[in-house]
Amino acid sequence: MTRKAAALGQSFRLFRTHPGVAISAVLALAMGIGFTTTMVGIVHGATRTLPVDRPEQIVAVDKLARVPEGTTSGARAADLRLWRSVSTSFVQLAAFETYTTNLGDSADAPERAATAAITADAFALLGAVPQAGRSLADADAEPGAPAVAVISDALWRRRYAAAPAALGRTIRLDGRPHVIVGIMPPRFAFPINQSVWVPLAVPANSGPAEGAVMTIFGRLRDGVTMAQAGDEITALARSAANGAGAGDIRASVFPFVEIETPRDTIRALYLMVLAVSFVLVIACSNVANLLLARAASRDREIAVKLALGAERRHLIAAQLREALTLATLASVLGLAFAWIATSAFAANTSHIIEAYWVDFRVDPTVALTAAGLAGFAAVASGLAPALRASRATVTTLLAGSAGSTMRLGRFGRSLIGVQVALACGVLALTMVLARASVTLRALEWPFDPHGILTAQLGDITTPAGTSEAAAEAIATLVGEVRASPGVTAAAAISALPGRGGGSWTFGLDARPAAGNRRTTAIAAVSPDFLDVFDARVLAGRALRDSDDAHAPGAAVVNRSFVQRQSPDRNPLGRQIFLGSRAYTIVGVVPDLMAADIQDKDQQGVYIPISQLRAASVRLMLRGSGDPFSLAAPLRAAIARVDRDLPVTEVFTLHEAAFRDKRVLDVLSLLFSLFGLGALTLTGIGLYSVLSFTVASRTREISIRLALGATRWRVIRLVARQAATVVLAGLVVGIALAVAVSIGFSSAIEQVSPASWSLLFGIAACLGLTCALALVVPARRATRVAIVAGLRRT
Repeated sequence: MTRKAAALGQSFRLFRTHPGVAISAVLALAMGIGFTTTMVGIVHGATRTLPVDRPEQIVAVDKLARVPEGTTSGARAADLRLWRSVSTSFVQLAAFETYTTNLGDSADAPERAATAAITADAFALLGAVPQAGRSLADADAEPGAPAVAVISDALWRRRYAAAPAALGRTIRLDGRPHVIVGIMPPRFAFPINQSVWVPLAVPANSGPAEGAVMTIFGRLRDGVTMAQAGDEITALARSAANGAGAGDIRASVFPFVEIETPRDTIRALYLMVLAVSFVLVIACSNVANLLLARAASRDREIAVKLALGAERRHLIAAQLREALTLATLASVLGLAFAWIATSAFAANTSHIIEAYWVDFRVDPTVALTAAGLAGFAAVASGLAPALRASRATVTTLLAGSAGSTMRLGRFGRSLIGVQVALACGVLALTMVLARASVTLRALEWPFDPHGILTAQLGDITTPAGTSEAAAEAIATLVGEVRASPGVTAAAAISALPGRGGGSWTFGLDARPAAGNRRTTAIAAVSPDFLDVFDARVLAGRALRDSDDAHAPGAAVVNRSFVQRQSPDRNPLGRQIFLGSRAYTIVGVVPDLMAADIQDKDQQGVYIPISQLRAASVRLMLRGSGDPFSLAAPLRAAIARVDRDLPVTEVFTLHEAAFRDKRVLDVLSLLFSLFGLGALTLTGIGLYSVLSFTVASRTREISIRLALGATRWRVIRLVARQAATVVLAGLVVGIALAVAVSIGFSSAIEQVSPASWSLLFGIAACLGLTCALALVVPARRATRVAIVAGLRRT
């Protein structure tokens, strides 16, 4: 047998001599490696860079300015023209606006398409070249130019079966014909997850406050930092303002990917990785204790080898090789778990996380991380046994293991304290996430959200293109749907209950003053929206069909709005100002989840959809049976009115409200597994150390029993040593739990820090786990046979 084969056989010796110890060690390390690799995969997927050349140079530029109505954010065409002509920090600057359009053509059913109006030079800035056809040109944005569009590879393959004839085909975007002139390469969906691009015009003579707000981005010159670019753009913006308030203008330049993944979110993700890595450290501590116990039981074998001339470096290498074998097998299992967990996370969040550069998968980087974690685990778990073997002398080993086992006991108990403290940190994150998820699910709705069917409509377009015409089209749609078989009530709304009506600045009885901080949720609704909820007006009157575009502004407010904004005065007749438009309060309605389900403040205002143009329109309908039985009549009714109007996201109201909360649910489930793993490993670690302690002190316990010690006294002796380190670990762990929960909640708005009751729950869980781990070793200590124990050496 060769030396390498012999070494390999020694590496797997533990599986032959102590299979239970080997399997336990592999499973413990697999749990730690798998959990940590899963979070690394999620964080790596969420923090990927743009798939373009030198992505670190692609930045977004934002301008903030104080105006009489408050603070505004965003740049316009005049800013882009100025910065392009003067700035020296950028190689190039471009701009885009994003929205959704109704995509239709002569053959296929209409659909919603994520669209970007983008300047013609944007593709060159990114280094993106169409795989077929041409890119957009400056001439395409000129007044009177033929309407053209570029589509994504995904849309081309899905809708047009990758047919070359798609080039030159005419499609309708919001009813307007466009000719497809280019097809972008695979995986290109800039800026967020767009599938259609049209030209964005940059007027040559627009003023600083004229035109729509656009997102400006650019490529930094080599050697220019984002801070330097931000200072230059700020100076240019202030110089262009040249008047009062110029000093309040500032610009920020930041990585483009932070448009979708803010720094606070990234910080929270890295904190999650840190917390989950505690499980790996706990697993390594467990395996270290197992290998230490095994090494202690091999004292005489090691002594013989040393006496026969074995080199200490060979003993150290053997111990580390054995630990590396365990860690390698564990990394395979851990990587398999990470692949399953990461795939499940991707599947459950694909409809929420839209950025096209985000990709949750186990790629070579994640696999290398798993390998690195395996190496860390091997060293962390095998180092202590290896050092113990190298420091021992033949004399002490042959004299007996009492002294060494007592040292092992002290070291093992200290590792238990570390495990308890780290488990507190993992459980803190587990419980705050679980509490946030459970609290949302346990909310009591003021109506039955399971019995209401909702559907997202495409943009309502009309030949006239006016707000009044769009309101009439919405009224026609609602009437057609209400007349469908099985429908008892139907209404249109701009923001579904539970999904949030935004945070609108308003004034009460006067226009909003500068610096005004009054905000409320607002929804544009069809007049009969209360029928869907089977709700009634509490005071005043409901909205009417006569509250149209030609009538004075009208609004109804909910009970929470009255309590917050007009507690000592009858709200009826008071006016709500949105900008310069006034709406008279004509009625008070019950709270109907006007804000997001996670918001404590549920104040809301409802305005006729004919008086407030809605950026997004959803239909709500109720019937007497299964709400999904209304889906087919709904689609048929809409098709009769407008064949180009797509219908998407057909869900019950309850499901629609929780769709964007799935990330929290999935993270809560994952951390429940992580927390359970931390608890299990901590309990097993304490059990292993106490069992070894009892086994190594059998003679001492026998002597105590022979001298008249009661069995309860022996139990207290065993438990007291464990209780000391457990309590010390809990003290440190609670402090760690507080720090982890505060750090996470400061980054994630939906999560609040751990309360004292939650901290008590964490301590109770760990205390119970440790108490259960004490039971078997303590009972074993009291059942030691006195004669047999006294004979043991």
